[in-house]
Amino acid sequence: VGLGVAGLVEIGSRGIRESGNQGIRESGTRGIRDSEGIGGLGDWGIGDSGTRGLGDSGDRGLSPDSLIPDSLIPESPIPDPPLILALVVGLLLVAEAFAAPLPLAPVGAMEDFPSVYYALQREALREPGGWGVVELPMHVAPAPEFPETKRMYPSTLGWWGVVNGYSGFTPARQMALSQALADFPDERALRTLEKLGADGVRYLIVHPGEAPMDRAIWESTDRWEAERGTTLLPAGRYGPDDLYLINPYADDLITNLAAVTDPYFSAHALTPLNVRFTIPTSGTDIWLLAYWKVGSLEDWKTGNGAIYQSTNLPIYQSTNHPAEPRLTLYWQTSAPLDTEYTVFVHSLNAQGELVGQADGPPLANHYPTTAWRPGEIVQDSRLVPAGDRYLVGLYDPVTGERLPAFTADGTRLADDAVMLVAGQR
Repeated sequence: VGLGVAGLVEIGSRGIRESGNQGIRESGTRGIRDSEGIGGLGDWGIGDSGTRGLGDSGDRGLSPDSLIPDSLIPESPIPDPPLILALVVGLLLVAEAFAAPLPLAPVGAMEDFPSVYYALQREALREPGGWGVVELPMHVAPAPEFPETKRMYPSTLGWWGVVNGYSGFTPARQMALSQALADFPDERALRTLEKLGADGVRYLIVHPGEAPMDRAIWESTDRWEAERGTTLLPAGRYGPDDLYLINPYADDLITNLAAVTDPYFSAHALTPLNVRFTIPTSGTDIWLLAYWKVGSLEDWKTGNGAIYQSTNLPIYQSTNHPAEPRLTLYWQTSAPLDTEYTVFVHSLNAQGELVGQADGPPLANHYPTTAWRPGEIVQDSRLVPAGDRYLVGLYDPVTGERLPAFTADGTRLADDAVMLVAGQR
């Protein structure tokens, strides 16, 4: 800092010397020129014939400045390289001493990570390598990017691929991806997620409590819009976060299994049903096309301490019981419906006894049957009591009457319910 100040003082003093020297030069020169002009009244001819002639013959370079004694003309200032270097170094020191607040994102210790990451850790141990995760909202320039560190650090639990992240440089592709997902769950965002799924991104984590997302809007509308289609298969709610399996095949996963080439989805294929429920008064059919029964990705969290396996990954076991299994049903109607039907799911044990049930409108009444569009495949995912088998059907909540149920060949099912066999993936 001192060197910087010294340099600035030196510049100022040199400026004064420069202006003084210039003034001496100007006053001396102009004075001589003025006298020369007076002399010109009587001596012009002499100057013209003699002095100018002398100038022409050999002294033309003589100027009024040369008539000033050398002792009165200071030397021109010459830049001093060491002083310039000192000035630059001083300014750099001043810049280095400048302090500005840097934004940081606290990530905490591993045992404090959100539980959704421990669910993914368990999945990474079961099926390691080759898949990635994308998380919303994305924090991409020009918005502050430092919150992305909260995505990057937990990925070391299972070393899964990360779509999110930042390193001081934001590629154009990342900004374009952020824009495509900005209005999730709109159509553009869902198609973008399907493309990511085709590239090996298996899971989506939604953090509805993080700005710019709004939890109230998520819980009332956006969540159900995301879950009613076939792009995102709900895999569990972990604290404030929602986890989804990305289906890159969309409706083809239900209607065209031959198009499924991904080994993961081939190994965990849905079970086709094609059971028909018929509305007696109109003849309209509601089809149960397929179902997918999966166990929960257990919430392994801090409990019994860290243990290390051959994978060298720290596992934080939980003393909590695993969550209820999830049953996902795929429906389709042939025509608009004017009644809000209820789906019933009865859990049975190995002896066929009722051990629990999960009745309710599709998607917790956020997408009732009266809103279904003909030909649309509606995904209805719900937690169900654990059982060995499940009876599923539809009934009118006003009358309590079940809709008649038939197999694909027209055989009516007993109790107008289809039997689903519990299966773990």
